[in-house]
Amino acid sequence: MISAPEILAKYGVNAAWSATAIRVAVIARLPRSEDRKLFDAFAERCMTHAELLDLAATTLGAFERRQTPLRPPPSGEDRPDVRCK
Repeated sequence: MISAPEILAKYGVNAAWSATAIRVAVIARLPRSEDRKLFDAFAERCMTHAELLDLAATTLGAFERRQTPLRPPPSGEDRPDVRCK
């Protein structure tokens, strides 16, 4: 089974980022406003970083399984020298 950090890395999301940076990165990739709002509402309930990682990985993985295209990462986010904090 693939771990949450591995799934997130596939989408250019670093598991070491802050909770806010992870939320923003995932929301930026979701295709519809309703999807973004729903993810944000669930992310608000995450009490730990690990819970947020699992939610983010599950969300992104679900879109892949449904074969729903995700939005590309914002420009500059895929550069290795850019750090979100």
